[in-house]
Amino acid sequence: MRLIILFLLLCLSHLKGQDAVLKNAMRPINNIGLNIGEGSAIALIYERIKDLDGKSFLAGKIGIGYNEEFKICVFGPCSSAKQFTIFPTSVSANLGNSKNYLELGLGHIYVSGKTNRPSAFYILGGYRFQPLDRNKFNFRVYFSIPFSGYDNLELLFLPIGFSVGLCL
Repeated sequence: MRLIILFLLLCLSHLKGQDAVLKNAMRPINNIGLNIGEGSAIALIYERIKDLDGKSFLAGKIGIGYNEEFKICVFGPCSSAKQFTIFPTSVSANLGNSKNYLELGLGHIYVSGKTNRPSAFYILGGYRFQPLDRNKFNFRVYFSIPFSGYDNLELLFLPIGFSVGLCL
């Protein structure tokens, strides 16, 4: 009789452990949203999340955006600004608790159009709110600092950015 009770208790404790793992596995792994910053005036982004443990995850992002040539005209009118299609990509590590995270990562933009410098690399860091449930909004507030390829880039690269999206 003691063996049967011990066996049942072990089975029940094992089932409880499975529920905790299942809850972490339900974290949304896809995000879509709008991004302002990282070399684009506005961009549509797709993001994929890989959960490492309950307190950290990796995020990979790709997008398509729009920006214009940055010009300052002092004497007389300016010629029309060139328009660019921007392809931002980034990988970041996110550390925190259930919904609030510190984000640190590396990114790259490819600039499509007639430009002298078609790409730039940057570091990024900031705050991310990432809900645990699907069909909830997430957002990021971050800084991005170019470190390679920016010296001859013709567009305005804002050092701060904001993104809002939906967890799927």
